Amino acid sequence: MADGLNDAGYHRTRFRPDDNRETLWATLCTSHFQRLIAPDFHVLELGAGYANFINNIRCRTRTAVDLWPELPEHVNSDVTAHVGCVTDLAFLPDASVDFVFASNLFEHLTQAQFADVLAQLGRKVRSGATLNILQPNYQRAYKEYFDDYTHISVYSHVSLCDFLEAHGWKEYGSWHLAVTDGASDETKGRYAFVFGDFRRLHRMALIACYYRAAEWEHTEVMLAAHKLLVYLDTSRA
Repeated sequence: MADGLNDAGYHRTRFRPDDNRETLWATLCTSHFQRLIAPDFHVLELGAGYANFINNIRCRTRTAVDLWPELPEHVNSDVTAHVGCVTDLAFLPDASVDFVFASNLFEHLTQAQFADVLAQLGRKVRSGATLNILQPNYQRAYKEYFDDYTHISVYSHVSLCDFLEAHGWKEYGSWHLAVTDGASDETKGRYAFVFGDFRRLHRMALIACYYRAAEWEHTEVMLAAHKLLVYLDTSRA
């Protein structure tokens, strides 16, 4: 892991406090993430930083992990703060977590450390739990990627999914609307138009599937996405 992450200098330069960050995360949690989290869930945030995500989630148990010694000063009173490296999750009981979240974290870890985290998470999560990652995409932001001097590893939307699949998190292909001719069943490229997380339909993902299918003239996929959107909206009415 990059040595600078728990350095006060990093939080004065690259990761300064920002009121706009809180506004952003409050909006994301309210409009999207909260819908994925049941009231009785245990939510674990890795690399919580200023705790903008975990503080805005509502559920039975919330745990935040970060190497930064000032983490406890930023979490709400009902959030458990654990100061330590995300590569050591021994403090968590096995099969105790329902929803894992990490934003802008794994580019700061070596691949060996990332693999270690995934192996530990495999023991700490309950059946049906999900791992939810927000990550800078090198293909889309290669000019800015190393402006952060603590970035160690490089991932794109392709390599990250392949890495997850290679280390046991391979249910990515469980919810999809199409398969790619010629691609192996054991590769991420086999699955197209993913719309869920193995437990729920995601409305935003379905909308993205609909418009991408329309752009690529995949009429059957477009109609399937539309049908699922109608079903989802009707079930909520």
